[in-house]
Amino acid sequence: MGQNKPFHYHTVCYMGDNGKMRSGIVQLATRQISRQTLETVRATLSFDENAVLISHSYLGRMTQAEYETGQIKVPSVLLNVLMIATVAAIAVTALKLL
Repeated sequence: MGQNKPFHYHTVCYMGDNGKMRSGIVQLATRQISRQTLETVRATLSFDENAVLISHSYLGRMTQAEYETGQIKVPSVLLNVLMIATVAAIAVTALKLL
């Protein structure tokens, strides 16, 4: 898979009959994780059909290089400006209420 194409990363954790837990990371082209994908992960983790899905977490959309290094791109300048404007509006509103 390409280093520059962004994928959606999920972590999935299963627990078997004996109480042992195993987890895995799934790299998908879509944000949704299908039942078939969950079954594949369960089988890959060497659990039978009695295993219980304990947790699923969406890690985010990133490139493989970003996932491997942990260095995620900073949000765009426009998003930063929007966040600053939102915080400023909240601060002004809070001051008016005092």
